[in-house]
Amino acid sequence: MYPILFDFANITVKTYHVMMFLGIIAGFITLHFNLRKTNAKNYKNTLLFAALIFIPFIFAARAGYLLECMIAKRPFCVSGAWYDIVGPVSLWWGLVFAVLCAFPVARLLKTDVWDTADVFSPSIAIGGVFIRIGCFFNGCCFGTVCPDAFPFAVVFPIVPYDPSAEVFRYPVQLYSSLAWLFIFIVLMLREKKRFFKGEIILDMAFLFSFLNFFIEFYRYHIVKSMFSISQIFSIMIMIISLFLYYYFLKKHTKH
Repeated sequence: MYPILFDFANITVKTYHVMMFLGIIAGFITLHFNLRKTNAKNYKNTLLFAALIFIPFIFAARAGYLLECMIAKRPFCVSGAWYDIVGPVSLWWGLVFAVLCAFPVARLLKTDVWDTADVFSPSIAIGGVFIRIGCFFNGCCFGTVCPDAFPFAVVFPIVPYDPSAEVFRYPVQLYSSLAWLFIFIVLMLREKKRFFKGEIILDMAFLFSFLNFFIEFYRYHIVKSMFSISQIFSIMIMIISLFLYYYFLKKHTKH
């Protein structure tokens, strides 16, 4: 893997951070594309909404990742290096906290929270594509040991908390990246054919939680259990998104 892009004169640039930055740029470009036909006031409020939500998202995603590290007993996750402050993240924690913050922020900006969420859902998806590629280069969130004959097997040279280092593993980071790419394409196609406000964000929530639930079976976890923390989140989000989808669809049908 290539966790360090370059290291020169005590300046270290990690590939993960570069991919995260590219994901942010791609997300805002997608948002701009989706807002190109809206009025100036809505354009400004939606961008401001996205920026305000992004801050708690990053904070919670990083904090959640460190919490998972402590639960899973991964002491290497926390170190004194500056880049670990903005290191790998857990998307679920970020998304859940961002959703909780979305309602007061939307009220503050006087915008429709579900309509706004639909607009930048594809931005979240395209950002996820880049972040998971960053995880692949960083060597984190790797998969379980796979058969040597598996055509897409990958060897991660540094696995601090697994004694079976330098063996073939499933590239689950790339599975997640492809899942986000698939979701991004679906959302872009569905965006113009939605039945009700909130449909696109609920589509995204259900699709990723569904796909992630199965991908997690191939991800390595130092603490073995029936379901991982990410899978528990996936089950919860699937149930909530299905309930809300049914509720909004029924409400839309009545009108």
